[in-house]
This record gives sequence, structure tokens and C-alpha cells, in this order.
Amino acid sequence: MRATVLGSLVAVAAAVLATAALARIGWPAETYRSSDYFQFWAGPRALLEGGSPYDTVWWTQIHLREGSHALAQPPQVSATAPAWTSPYPPWTQLVLVPFALLPFNLAAPTWLVLQVAAVLAGLAALRMRALLSAPSRDGFLLVGTALAFQPLWVTIVGGNLDGLLFAALAGALAASLAGRAALAGVLLGALALKPHLFLVLVPVYLVTAPDRRTTAIAFAATVTALVGASGALRPDWLAPWLTSVTALGTSAGSNATLWTIDRALPLLPRGVLPAAAALATLGTFAVWWIRTRPLFESVIGAALCVSLALAPHGWSYDLVVLLVTTAIIIELLAHVLVGRRAVGVVLLALVTGVLPWMLYAVAFRRGGEELTVLAPLALLALVVVAERWSRVRPRAWTEVEREGAEAMNLT
Repeated sequence: MRATVLGSLVAVAAAVLATAALARIGWPAETYRSSDYFQFWAGPRALLEGGSPYDTVWWTQIHLREGSHALAQPPQVSATAPAWTSPYPPWTQLVLVPFALLPFNLAAPTWLVLQVAAVLAGLAALRMRALLSAPSRDGFLLVGTALAFQPLWVTIVGGNLDGLLFAALAGALAASLAGRAALAGVLLGALALKPHLFLVLVPVYLVTAPDRRTTAIAFAATVTALVGASGALRPDWLAPWLTSVTALGTSAGSNATLWTIDRALPLLPRGVLPAAAALATLGTFAVWWIRTRPLFESVIGAALCVSLALAPHGWSYDLVVLLVTTAIIIELLAHVLVGRRAVGVVLLALVTGVLPWMLYAVAFRRGGEELTVLAPLALLALVVVAERWSRVRPRAWTEVEREGAEAMNLT
């Protein structure tokens, strides 16, 4: 207990010192001022200044006042008359108010340190609860994969909040595996801060979680609290937020989901290929789930890939959460023959360490990330392969799964 307290104090002290040092050198404040992060500071400022993050006039003024050039970045078409403001919901603006209380030059390094700490915490949670066969060996593999993962570096450089989402999802999975369903539900509800995973992952999680009832109740309570609090504070923000979301989603800007894949592969009449690819992906996942009846962890790993591919909008930094799927694959590979495990590890390195960087380079040349959707699809295929290669069923990490596995063995 004393060691835990001491370790926590050391971690907090290190975070404070790192924040102070970064603030002094002015990084990442200068980079974040004209990148993704600025919206996470400017949006909550509206609450403090009586403005609205969905008012294009106010949004333009705060960018000009703070010297931000984010409005000049794609997919916006005009720095003086933006087509939309923040695509993030009102409850996200509310939760992030503490950062808006800080001057930008201090808020930016604080955000960076928090994101890095969140990623480290998420990796630690996965090592503790998901990598049970060889935690030391596979823990190093997971950390190495994370360090080579392009979406993580894009998140750090640009300042989007996907590091926090990864930590929330990794924590939810770890909590479920530890039998702490209420905590899992709360952390799953935290994904509402950026609800692009609600289409597939969240419903699948609530259906397959070990303690579904408790998980669902805690999840519903968390989302209700977030939506209710923001609605009570500013009930007039919901409609303009949806307007911003629609404007961004229908823009011609870069998008890394299946819904715009025909921009990169114009093989069929417009709209046909995205619809066909989305149906094929969802159908393949459903058939695999029904026919193989994999354990909870494998289903979640696959559902996460499908959810990212079918999200209405996304960029490569949204793929940071795939480190959860990566951990699940690593544990699955611990249950296959040595030769196949070696092949699986090489494939994992290619899919997570090489493919995203290649697709990012292509995106720079093309001026759009449409082909980036191939990354979650490739990882989905690897989940299926790793599940099939397992010479025994994946270790039952929860009591519910253990009983089910024993029943299958008896039959």
C-alpha cells in the first residue's frame, strides 16, 4: 500500500515537472494552436465566455484572437467563414472546461502529459488483465507495437483526444475481465466524449460483457449524466452541434472510413462501393461471430475494427484504440503452435507497424486518408486468423467464460 502511494506521488510529480518544462519551451503549445487540440480548448471557452462553440462567428473570433490558423486547415474551406465549428458534442465541451480555465500555453502541455499518461495507464491495464499467458514477454511486445503505431504519434503531434479514448476502452476491458462490471460500464460510457464507436462496438460490448446487466446500467447512467448535465446547462446546443456534425460528414475533406472509399477506388457508380463494402464487413463479422462463437475478448477486438471502419467520419488518429485489439491478438497468439505464433507476430508487426505508415504516406500524396480504412480491416482479418489458429480455446479470463469453456470441453 505504501509503495503504491509513493509510486503515485512520484508519477504526479513527474507529470507536473514535465508539464512545467514543456510550458517553458513553448511546445506543444505552438503546434497545438493550429491543430486538432485547439478545438478542445476553444470549445469549453465558450462556456466560460458566454459564447457557443457551434456559432461560426464566435468560433472565427476566438481563432483570430488566439492566433490560431486551424480554420485554414483542410477540410475547412475558408478561415474567415468556416462551414462548421466543433463536431464534438456539448457534453465533451462541458467535461473539458478545466482545461479552458488554463491559459492556452499551459493547457496544451497539460493535455499532452495527460494523454501520454492515459496511454501508459491503458497499456498497463491491458498487460495486467488481458496478457495472462506471458505478461512479461507479451507486455514488451504490446509496448513495442504501441511505439511503432502511426496513429499514436499522430495523436500526440496533433492533440486529438484518442489517447484518452484508448485508456477508457482499455480500462473498460480490464475492468470487465476483473469482474468490476460497474467500472467497466462507466468507462465504456466515457466513449460518449467522441461517440464514433457507438455504432458497432458499444452495442456488441453491452451484449457480450460478462455481467451485462450491471455493465449496461452503469453505462446508461454515465451517458445520461453526461447528456443531462450538458442539456441542463445549454439545451440550445444540441441542434447546432448536429448541424456541425452533418456539415463535416458531408464535406469533401479527408475521411478514413468505408463511406468514402470510392474516392480512392472509383470502381463502381458513386456510393455503391461504400455501401457494398460496409455491408460485406458487417456481414462477415456477424457470420464469424455466430459460427465460431468466440470468447468475449475476441468479439470485442473484432467489433472495434468493424466499428472504426463503419464510423460516419474518422482520421488515422482514431485508430489509436486498435491497441486494444492488438493486445487481444497478442494473447490469442500465445495459444497457437510456435511456428504459427512467429508468423502471427510478423503479420501483427506488418499490420500495425508498417501498413499504417504506408497508408499515411499515400494519404499525403493523395491529399486524403480514404485508404487508411484498410488498416482496421487488416487487423480484423488478423483477429479472425489468430482465433482460428488457437490450438486450444483462448484462456477464459472471467469466471463466466471459464464455466463456458469447461462446459464445451466436457461436451
